[in-house]
Amino acid sequence: KAHAHVLPNSPTIDFEYSTTSDVNDNDDVAKIHIDWDATSTLDSSEELLMFGLPHHLESLSAPGESNTTDFCVNSFHGHTCLVASSKWTLEESLGAPLSFLAPRPPKADLVPVI
Repeated sequence: KAHAHVLPNSPTIDFEYSTTSDVNDNDDVAKIHIDWDATSTLDSSEELLMFGLPHHLESLSAPGESNTTDFCVNSFHGHTCLVASSKWTLEESLGAPLSFLAPRPPKADLVPVI
C-alpha cells in the first residue's frame, strides 16, 4: 500500500544506439530509457511500483537505478517481479553486424541457375 498513490502519467521512451555495454565491453548495445513520468497523489518520495515482464527483468541495466523487489509471481507472460522505479533503462545486445555475403561460395553445379 505504500506505493498505491504513485501512478504513471505520460510515459516516454527514448533510444540510445551503438554504445558499449556496462556488462560486456565487447558488445554493441541499444539502450531503451523508459520514463514513466510517475506522479504521486500525496506529497511523497515513494517510487512507482510496477511489474516487470521477464524480458524487461533480463534487460534492466544499472541495478542501483532500477530496484527489483523479491515479490514475484508466475503469470501468463512468465515469472514477473515488482520493480520500484520511475525510470527504467533496458539494454539490448545488437549482436554482430549483418552481412549480405554468403558464408560459403555456391556449389559449382548451381552457379548457372543463379
